[in-house]
Amino acid sequence: MRLPFQGGTTLELSDMSRRTRIVGHAVEVPSADIENPPLRPVPSRPGKGNSQQPNTTAYLALFGVAMLWGSYAPAIRYIFLSDEPPSAPVMNALQAILSAMFLAGSSIAAAVTHKDPNAHPEMSNPLAAESAAIAQVVAEAEVESGQHEGRRTPVSALEHWCAQALNWKSDNVVVVGFELGLWMCLAFGLEVLGVQLISATKTAFLNQATVLITPLLVHLSGEDVKKHEWLACMLGLIGSLLVAVDGLANSGGGDANALHGAVSVGDEENPLGYLYVLISAVFFAMTTVRLSRYSTSFPSLTLASSSTFGLSFFSMVWVVASWHGEAHGYSDTMRSLKHLFNDPVSSAVMLWVGLGPGALATYLQASGQQSVPAAQAQVIYATTPIFATGFAMLTLDAADESMGVIAWTGAALMMGASLLASVGGGGAQSDEASGNQE
Repeated sequence: MRLPFQGGTTLELSDMSRRTRIVGHAVEVPSADIENPPLRPVPSRPGKGNSQQPNTTAYLALFGVAMLWGSYAPAIRYIFLSDEPPSAPVMNALQAILSAMFLAGSSIAAAVTHKDPNAHPEMSNPLAAESAAIAQVVAEAEVESGQHEGRRTPVSALEHWCAQALNWKSDNVVVVGFELGLWMCLAFGLEVLGVQLISATKTAFLNQATVLITPLLVHLSGEDVKKHEWLACMLGLIGSLLVAVDGLANSGGGDANALHGAVSVGDEENPLGYLYVLISAVFFAMTTVRLSRYSTSFPSLTLASSSTFGLSFFSMVWVVASWHGEAHGYSDTMRSLKHLFNDPVSSAVMLWVGLGPGALATYLQASGQQSVPAAQAQVIYATTPIFATGFAMLTLDAADESMGVIAWTGAALMMGASLLASVGGGGAQSDEASGNQE
């Protein structure tokens, strides 16, 4: 790799496994263990490094992002409570199509306005965008507070294998697209299955587990995880268990319409909903970690397009597999789609899933984070379940969406844990850093 310097001087590095740090005109090449995988790159965001002071509009934009993301789970739940809802595979495919439509619009807009396609978001689906944004502001908060990630030596062959697997990279954009598409399909599919079985309110709070699972994957990738992040993971685990326990204690009779056309289970099997959502958080975290590996290797729009293609492919495979080779599978799918789009309210809600929590939230996020510090952005994003609760109470059955004291206690623990994982332990250092700048 050649590094250009002023005056035409060029530095060539033949050992790609070594990390180079450039400060001014000085170049420092620290010793490195070639056996260890490379460090996870810190994702960048539009406007990073901008000295612009945040204003009220920027904060309102980020609160708008949290509000739009909060409308996602209630919107999906509303569709599943309709008279003839689409199946989970069909809903997953519809989300992929909406993402593809958004990316097509982004590509056209970039071509017409001659804007840099790298400035476009890497994720257009609201849940993927949320998990990626949370991981992004976590990394930026550490940089802003002077914290840096360290390497650790794997203590076992299993850890060494996990580190190599999580840090593996392909230079083929098609392979990358299929890999990210697979993780996204598993995450979205399990999320959709879960929201059919439990309330949108609890789904929104359990989604916070993504930011808590990410440090576990980071640890397996060979990087050090701070003590406050481990504490946050423990608090998040306790909180998710409390939310699930409250749901099991109060599940006396679910709405059969929520299960119609999707998963044929009885009320006694509703605990599967909690399991689906929590496992989906694992795959969302996997998407986030793997996305960070590729974010510096490919243009954002290229990365998003390839991953959306992979998501669409695996989603359609799931749709066809759900037919079980029966002739009426195709006709049932077309009938549910016809019923969905013949209902103006359901059609509007489905379009809102792509345009509101998807497109609009993504651009508000890019606008707001140009000036709002990462740590403050994470605090705002943590309010997403609160907005989800409000939307669920207004648009769905308030009795079904209500949570008991145990669940609210667990929800508070999960929100506190997500904040601790992102900004905990860095406040003092941030203040010191800002004082030094002054």
